[in-house]
Amino acid sequence: MITALWTSASGLLSQQVAVDAISNNIANVDTTGYKKNTTQFQDLFYRRANSLGEFEPETSSRTGISIGTGVRISATQKLFDQGRLEQTDNPLDLAIDGEGFFRVLLADGTPAYTRDGGFHVDKSGQLMTPQGYRLDPAIKIPEGASGITVYPDGKVSVATKTGELKEVGRI
Repeated sequence: MITALWTSASGLLSQQVAVDAISNNIANVDTTGYKKNTTQFQDLFYRRANSLGEFEPETSSRTGISIGTGVRISATQKLFDQGRLEQTDNPLDLAIDGEGFFRVLLADGTPAYTRDGGFHVDKSGQLMTPQGYRLDPAIKIPEGASGITVYPDGKVSVATKTGELKEVGRI
């Protein structure tokens, strides 16, 4: 009887982790660049029992029924599927259609990758993520520039004070 309780408890605990992952996915449905998680389960070992329900030794040659001893989470996996693209009025809200990431630099200079393309220009003119990480390679928007345009090939151009287009970098 106690084995049945442990088997049931292992299933409940595993399902709780799965429900937590689903809840987190739902909570972040509107988070830009969020990648959902899935859980994968794995059976624990099986024991053989005879027709009376008594467990047989592993070396026994008699046939019987296999009784599972539970389940566990074998892995949690982040899904990198394409999310939905939304049109915004900000010329610096960028999206990657297909595979790839934006390369950014963390505060300590370590490179990192994100799919969150909600960029803005900081006080010094650098293109930054909403979290304050600088795009790498750095793109600086000159003071007084207007009409920022990002082309599908990643080229970033601005209109200068004289009205001419100037390429300032490539994402």
